[in-house]
Amino acid sequence: MLTVDKFHFIFSEAMRKIPKGDIGVAVSGGGDSLALLYLSAHWARQNGRSLKSVTIDHRLRPESRSECEYVEKHATALNIEHSTLTWLEKPLGNLQNSARNARHRMFLKWALDKNLAVILLGHTIEDNAETILMRLSRGSGIDGLTGISVRKNIDNVEFFRPLLNASREDLRKFLNIKNISWVDDPSNYDTRFQRVRTRKLLEEVANLGLTVNKLVALAEHMGRARIALNLEVYTFARKNV
Repeated sequence: MLTVDKFHFIFSEAMRKIPKGDIGVAVSGGGDSLALLYLSAHWARQNGRSLKSVTIDHRLRPESRSECEYVEKHATALNIEHSTLTWLEKPLGNLQNSARNARHRMFLKWALDKNLAVILLGHTIEDNAETILMRLSRGSGIDGLTGISVRKNIDNVEFFRPLLNASREDLRKFLNIKNISWVDDPSNYDTRFQRVRTRKLLEEVANLGLTVNKLVALAEHMGRARIALNLEVYTFARKNV
């Protein structure tokens, strides 16, 4: 049985790989990111690290401002400096892609303004499996099928995903144990979006044995294959170029 202490231990193990320096955590108010906020706050106190949080108001729904305020309330209760950033641009093309790209730009600027070394993101094992399945449907090669990376460095700011091996269900169990409510974004159920359709498809193919864990295992195999291929290319180039 997963207990709060067990959650903190698992999270602490994942956080062994983060760089030195001040930490930021991106929080939308959903179950995954709110659990990340509480786990990060506990870890930062235990390890003497500075932690700041951020929420982006995409202004795509009337409730967005109050949801940002809800996150700020939690952050304030945890004695964490919080920032709310507002997306002022109009989305272009694919709405979810446009919003995601805007988030990354705004996160990066916020990190540079706050002199942060790393930003924590709340992606879960299901997010990874969904991404792999979406890339399979597009005919992606080895690089695409390696799934979501645990870490990525952009302009000397590291984006790190400590929950990538955690499930949504377990993170909500953690919040329920602590009697913490989270925001349910209705867009997570809107089948106009490919990720939502993929999420439903993932439930269906699980009955055929294509489970979340097997998709993630596929990504790990592809990751090892990529390393091996890159090594062969490097060795060939050293000998022949």
